[in-house]
Amino acid sequence: MTTTTLQKPRSSMLTQMRTLTRRGFSLIELMIVVSIIGILVAIVLPNFYHAEQVAQTNASKANLTEIASSLQMYYADQNTYPAGTAAVVNATLFGGANNNYFNSQPLDPTDGNPYTYTNPSPNGPPYEIDAPGTYNAGTLNGLLKVDGTACGANGCTQLHYDPYHQIYGS
Repeated sequence: MTTTTLQKPRSSMLTQMRTLTRRGFSLIELMIVVSIIGILVAIVLPNFYHAEQVAQTNASKANLTEIASSLQMYYADQNTYPAGTAAVVNATLFGGANNNYFNSQPLDPTDGNPYTYTNPSPNGPPYEIDAPGTYNAGTLNGLLKVDGTACGANGCTQLHYDPYHQIYGS
C-alpha cells in the first residue's frame, strides 16, 4: 500500500507566506489614519468650547433672574429693596440666614466670583445686579444694551439686571 500526500499548489503557499510576513501597517496607512483623527478633533473641539460658553451665559442669566425674583418677593413684603452698594448677593443681603427670600450665594460660572447688588442703581432703576464674569461676546448677541442698541458679536462682554431693562449687556 502506498500512501500519497497531497501537496498544496505553489500559488497557495506564496499567498500564505505573504500574509504571514505582513503583520503591521505601513507608514503611509498610519499617517492617513492620524491625519483623519486630527481633522475630526479640529472640527469637534471648537464646538464643545462654544457650547461651554453658551452654557455659562445661560447659567448666569438664570442666576440673575433668580436673584431678581427674590428681590421682588422681598419688596412685596418689606415695601423697600435691601440697601447696599456693590454688596455681595447672599443671605445676609436679605436679612440673614434662614430668611424667606434667598439663602444661597450664587457664583458666576465664568470666574467663580459672587454677584453684586447696588441700591439705588446709578442708571435710574431702583436696583442693579451685576455678574462679575467676562462672557464671550458671541453668546450675548441677542441682548440689548441699556441705551437700546444691540450688543452684536463684538459689543458686550458683561451681564447686568435691573427691573426696567431686565437682563442687558454692556
